[in-house]
Amino acid sequence: MSDERLPKQHDAALAGSAAGTFSITAPTVAPDDTEGLARLVARIAHDKRAEDVVILDMRSLVDYVDFFVIGTSTSRRQAVAIAEAASLGLRECGVRYSRIQGAEDARWVLCDLGDVVVHIFRDEARKYYQLDLLWEDAPRLDWSPQDQAPE
Repeated sequence: MSDERLPKQHDAALAGSAAGTFSITAPTVAPDDTEGLARLVARIAHDKRAEDVVILDMRSLVDYVDFFVIGTSTSRRQAVAIAEAASLGLRECGVRYSRIQGAEDARWVLCDLGDVVVHIFRDEARKYYQLDLLWEDAPRLDWSPQDQAPE
């Protein structure tokens, strides 16, 4: 996976692609509410039609991230759109740090949002890497697509 920071021209692409189909006009999550941000990202992934979205609470296991949001996409385009929408959604909540990796082949797109890391897999890659099983000791948060819906 390559490491690429989102360039300025990427903001324009987000405005045309992700914002055209998804936009948070009234963010309801504070940047320091990492659980709320994870729930918001899960809802964004669900809204972008990600399958089998789970939130793993990593706080008791590691000190470098609070939550993993894991989902499955059906195509390269969908995987990239989910990562871009997550980045945009958190940016609108005041989270300025984001880095997207793996967008080239999109078997596993990782969107590092600081305390929340989003893993979007194609089905075969999710079965191969089995992050859910690797981190089986991490508590799963119950969430629903209505979590953190805009007001």
